[in-house]
Amino acid sequence: MILLKCKVCGDTLQPDSKCCESCGTPVADMSLRDDKLIESMNRANDARLNYDFDEAIRAYTGILENDEENAEAHWNLALSRFGIEYEFEKNSAGQITSIKPNFHRLNRNHFKDDPDYNLALIYADETAQQYYQTEGERITALQEELLKLVQREKDYDVFISFKDSDGQGGRTRDSQIAEDIYQRLVTQDLKTFFSRVTLQEVSGDMYEAHIFKALETAKIMILVGTDYANITSGWVRNEWSRYLDLMAKDKGGNKKFVFVYENMALEMLDQLGIPRRDAVDWSSKDSRNDLIHYVNTTLGKRSFSASSDEIKTLVKRSKEALDQKNFAEAMQLAADAARKDPQNNFAALYQFLAENRVSEPEELDGKIIDYHSSIHFDAAYRNASVYHKQILDDLRERYDREQERLQKDEAAAKQAEWAKENSKKQAARARAEMISGNYAEAQRLLTDNIVMTPEISDMLNDCELGLEYQKINTRTYLHDRLSAAVPEKMAELDRLASSLSQKYSGFGAQDAGMRMFLPLLCLISMVGFVIAVLINNSDMIVMFPMTASIAGGILFYRYYRIMAGPAANAFMLILRFWVAEMIAMITMMLPYGILGKMGIFGKLLGGLVSVGIYGFLFLFGYHDYEESKKAGSNKAEDYYRSVIKPEEDKLAAEYQRKYQVLADKYAPLKKLSSAWEVYLEKEGDEE
Repeated sequence: MILLKCKVCGDTLQPDSKCCESCGTPVADMSLRDDKLIESMNRANDARLNYDFDEAIRAYTGILENDEENAEAHWNLALSRFGIEYEFEKNSAGQITSIKPNFHRLNRNHFKDDPDYNLALIYADETAQQYYQTEGERITALQEELLKLVQREKDYDVFISFKDSDGQGGRTRDSQIAEDIYQRLVTQDLKTFFSRVTLQEVSGDMYEAHIFKALETAKIMILVGTDYANITSGWVRNEWSRYLDLMAKDKGGNKKFVFVYENMALEMLDQLGIPRRDAVDWSSKDSRNDLIHYVNTTLGKRSFSASSDEIKTLVKRSKEALDQKNFAEAMQLAADAARKDPQNNFAALYQFLAENRVSEPEELDGKIIDYHSSIHFDAAYRNASVYHKQILDDLRERYDREQERLQKDEAAAKQAEWAKENSKKQAARARAEMISGNYAEAQRLLTDNIVMTPEISDMLNDCELGLEYQKINTRTYLHDRLSAAVPEKMAELDRLASSLSQKYSGFGAQDAGMRMFLPLLCLISMVGFVIAVLINNSDMIVMFPMTASIAGGILFYRYYRIMAGPAANAFMLILRFWVAEMIAMITMMLPYGILGKMGIFGKLLGGLVSVGIYGFLFLFGYHDYEESKKAGSNKAEDYYRSVIKPEEDKLAAEYQRKYQVLADKYAPLKKLSSAWEVYLEKEGDEE
């Protein structure tokens, strides 16, 4: 659905609303109209609000061809015919407090006599009819006031129409050419309308009276154009189109139109209805003189020029007035000199000095002067000497630098204000994330393009606490945190445990291994003895145990020396081993020798006794081996309890202490959500 726009301020109207929310203007009933009609009405309103009154008149006329009882179209058509624009006054909050109509197409026919105004009253509903009548009376009263002012104004000879501003704070090329033409015309004592000068002391709501008087009385309009967009801009088009209408109504043919151009193709003028018969190419110096001659000839006046002595006298008197600080007189004398000689080196310069209330060009040094708003700067610069041009160049550069600085300061202030507002929004979002426990996201918001304040700094600290508290509730975090806090102690504990395992496990294994030699050798000797008995070899019976004991002693000595250290300690063990071996051999051989004489039965009995002795020695040695292992294990356990366990307990206590410190530090965050809720409720109450 297409929405209608307000005919006064241009804002979009809400559906079924009775008046504009921005300016309070009553809204015509368009609820039963189709979208095509509303779209046409919006286009017509846009044209009128942009000062393209001719286009607006065509658009409203087209609407009335299909809907002749449309009161709103009749009313807006009447406004367009008189060029009515509304001026608003706003309060500090930007709200419209008052609306005042302004004329841009004043004419001598009263607004209340306009046929479309009266048709609007006929077709309007009661609310709209009351609004039209009230506004019609206001517009008519303003029209009468302006027409009285028109009566007091003098007639004009020439009207110069041009686009002044380039939209970026500078002057257009059209404006510079127009000023040159103006300076040439005033030297001929021609009453010329040039808005930069003529309207300089006039309030904005009175512009139209002066413009209307000039359009109505001027015999020649000079339209200056260097760009198609400039001559079709709202203000300029409004001037030349009205003048062409007056030309068409001038049956005596007294009104003339001249188009002064530069770097433009004249063919495009035909599309606009602008006559190009008397067009002047300003790039040709001869054409400039021809223009002045044409104006004088058309107006029935003779061109003249003042004598050199007269101009010098005016310039000299102007300088004397400047030296005496009589700036008003200096301005008048310099203006007289400029009118008589627009190219004089000092006339425009003295006007510029008087305008800025200084006596010498050197006094301009250091001053910040808006040369764009001066009507004399361009002429002063154009005619100045090299020395004075340098002073004016410095002034222009100084002003431009100052404007650039002010723009940067303004941009920085706007950026700071934006950053401040953005920080408030970011902080509010961060609070919501913190309440939800999303401390990482809150931390990102508080560090992303934000202005740091004490409040935000506190919030960042709370985010860090929240992140730490979330981590401390995991075992891995506590272990990693405390391990990092006491790395040297942890390493020392690991070294102690490793050393204990190696030392006492090694002690037990070495001692048990050495003690195992005796039962092993006994077992070997017993096997050899049984074999010797079975084969009935007496020499082997004696030699095998002896050989086994000697070989075992040598191996035992080498092994013990490698594993246990000095040979002196090993010798006692070897001696002990050999003594035990000899006793075993004698014990075995004695029953065998005695009982062996009794025949086979005796040998068997002696062999069994010897095997029994060997078995006893084996069991004794194995028991000694097990006791040795147990003793080594007990020693390791005793060392752990006496040395390592206290260290572990001490380190665990340190862990527990640090854990409690961290827990105490972060415990308040458990109440963070409720604290934020209280804070937000308090903040809402304050607002």
